[in-house]
Amino acid sequence: MKAFVFILILFMSNNIFAQNIAQIDSVSSSICQYMDEMDEIENDSLKMKMILNNRIIPYLETFTNTLQVSEINAIGDRLYFRTQRNCIEFSDLLLRLAPPKESRAEIKVKPTSELSKKELKSFKKKKEFYYFEPNGDKTNVSMKKGVWTDLFKDETYSKLTYQWTEYADFELVFVKSNNQSRANYSIKGDIYLCTVISKESSYYMVSIKTLEDDTYSLFKLYFK
Repeated sequence: MKAFVFILILFMSNNIFAQNIAQIDSVSSSICQYMDEMDEIENDSLKMKMILNNRIIPYLETFTNTLQVSEINAIGDRLYFRTQRNCIEFSDLLLRLAPPKESRAEIKVKPTSELSKKELKSFKKKKEFYYFEPNGDKTNVSMKKGVWTDLFKDETYSKLTYQWTEYADFELVFVKSNNQSRANYSIKGDIYLCTVISKESSYYMVSIKTLEDDTYSLFKLYFK
């Protein structure tokens, strides 16, 4: 994904964020609608080029006369990650262009947990987990006293609160992060719904979705 280096930047000012997040989500929605017009296009690289040239770059160019380059890049960074969150078609496109090291399935129907009461009790007692990023990097997870903390390879972190809502369901609420991708992917208060589906020899299969999306992504949450 070297073509996107120009929109990746480590920091974004609070003022830019506050002024543009609603508009950015609106633009990400328009990108998703635009992708519906590309059903007959089979070349994923061409699709991405069209999205860049017809949606992302024109939007960023509207700030040319009012913002500094670093601020425009920060907005582009936010748009890139928020579109992944808000548009499953865009996220799937990126995964096809750069397949993850560990495959993740997606389903449209809420999965039913297969955990026994004993297995669920065991899960709730565990405090340390880990999972793998699409590029293969290992991310450690601390799940303690209502706080879910992601600890990334580059020593950055994300913090979310969690609470159990039903038998094997829990709700994550994003609080903050100093990780580049997570800080741009989520905003404070974003909610993610999770279900612990099953226990395997070294991991739990877990589903996760946003409130806005109807797709459940499955991933392996390894236990220590």
